[in-house]
Amino acid sequence: MEQYPDDSRYVSRENYDVNGTLSSTDFQQNFIGDFTIGNFRNRLLIGFDYLRYTYASTRIDAYFDTVDIHYSTPQPINIYNVNQVLAASPARRYAGNDQTYSAYISDVFNITDKLLAMASVRIDRYVEPGDDGLKQTALSPKFGLVYQLVKNKVSLFGNYMNGFQNSYGEDSKGNAFKPQQANQLEGGVKLDVFDHKLSATISYYNIKVQDVLRTDPNDPTCSIQDGTQRSQGIDVDIIANPLPGLNIVAGYAYNDNKYIQAEDYLIGKRNTGTPWNTGNIWVSYKAVRGALHGLGIGAGANFSGSTYALNDDNSFVLDGYKIFDATAFYDFTKWRLSVKLNNIGNLKYWVADYYPVPQAPRQFLASLTVRF
Repeated sequence: MEQYPDDSRYVSRENYDVNGTLSSTDFQQNFIGDFTIGNFRNRLLIGFDYLRYTYASTRIDAYFDTVDIHYSTPQPINIYNVNQVLAASPARRYAGNDQTYSAYISDVFNITDKLLAMASVRIDRYVEPGDDGLKQTALSPKFGLVYQLVKNKVSLFGNYMNGFQNSYGEDSKGNAFKPQQANQLEGGVKLDVFDHKLSATISYYNIKVQDVLRTDPNDPTCSIQDGTQRSQGIDVDIIANPLPGLNIVAGYAYNDNKYIQAEDYLIGKRNTGTPWNTGNIWVSYKAVRGALHGLGIGAGANFSGSTYALNDDNSFVLDGYKIFDATAFYDFTKWRLSVKLNNIGNLKYWVADYYPVPQAPRQFLASLTVRF
């Protein structure tokens, strides 16, 4: 892939002819058991998974221009100048037939009536065709404990989880990269009280992502695999049904994210698209009796704090936003009619997904659901 200058913009066109294809095949088989060994109840899961992902496309990538994100107004991007740039660039053919073979086993067992333990492990084998295709194997364990302070009402929990992502290529010495690893520690409390009228989960997490590829300081044309990111924070999720027909769902997340081991200019900086604070709330009410039985309304909001759009120097900031939505519906036994208005204020906002991505303006949606 071509390298573009910092603060650059590029354009691309994919599947512009009839030769583009994309398909996947997934087969999964699970075996579930619930049995007792001595005084220990076991809920066992053993499974196998096969995924085949086939793709083929023709794509043009082209450098468009470089802008000073602090002081200049970029030239407009329109179909005319985009076509001019793309016409001068070569088309590339991308194709693949990737396969993943997985096997996993998990068991949840009661140590006592109130103390439960969980242990699981998953192994994945990723294979690309051809002698030079990527072939990697990854092992992912998971362990957890739950203790019920008040049975079926108040529980403490803690868990460890491992995840991975395949890494491509090799270092300057010809050593193939291994999968990138993420290790998460989490603990918290779960509530289900007031006769199921209030459910909540409050948790603290600490995630360390290791074996991330970064530029080799001794050879800028190569990568080394010692990058590390850390993310820690708090998650709060609440579901409340204080009155018949009234439903409240709310959530809040705080995230402290930074690079620990990386290029010098990244150490201590936040990753792209990781705001400190995010949250949501949705309140709905449906009449459960009387002449208006089945008629409902709802309203809610999503908010996000500001975030960095680029992590090269944490200087290009995307503003935070608050988005408000509302709905009205009529719910019958056999069918449901609903209308919804998203982004009521028609706010223009962006989220960072490597590059700033504009989000949908105000939307009006209507749906009819029929149950058989």
